[in-house]
Amino acid sequence: SRFDFSPSAIVASVERSLKRLRTDRIDVLLLHSDGEDETLARFGPAIDALERLKQAGKLIATGFSGKTVEGGLMGVAHTDVVMITLNPGATADRAVAAAARQAGKGVLVKKALDSGNLVSSGDPVRQAMELIFAEPGVSCVVIGTLSAEHLAHDVAAARQAIERAGHGG
Repeated sequence: SRFDFSPSAIVASVERSLKRLRTDRIDVLLLHSDGEDETLARFGPAIDALERLKQAGKLIATGFSGKTVEGGLMGVAHTDVVMITLNPGATADRAVAAAARQAGKGVLVKKALDSGNLVSSGDPVRQAMELIFAEPGVSCVVIGTLSAEHLAHDVAAARQAIERAGHGG
């Protein structure tokens, strides 16, 4: 990947996306960290560019996908949505989820299935989903797969976890 967090690159990327998507606004746009995400000095200009695009009506919400708790907390303070890593082997970002919940911000979960590396006795997907959906404030889990069969299994496990957590169906 090539990362360019300059305001001009952010604006050009959004304009290009609007044209490709044939729309006049994007619901949510997240900056994805390159791994050095702890400082507002580094991401501040990009976040400001997103905010200007939001005020112009081109974005509905802004977000940040970090790689550290510190980066996630910076995202909570300056954007509408954060994307965190949460699975049985990675729970440090629970602090970010709690801060987002207190601030009324959205929380997207990435790597819920540990990029296919979940290991446990029983059903590791079900255990991961139960952990995630028991976490107050989680808005959405982003799951990728190459198999419709795996996706169906993962959706069924998510539904069971949601029901057990009392979030409805």
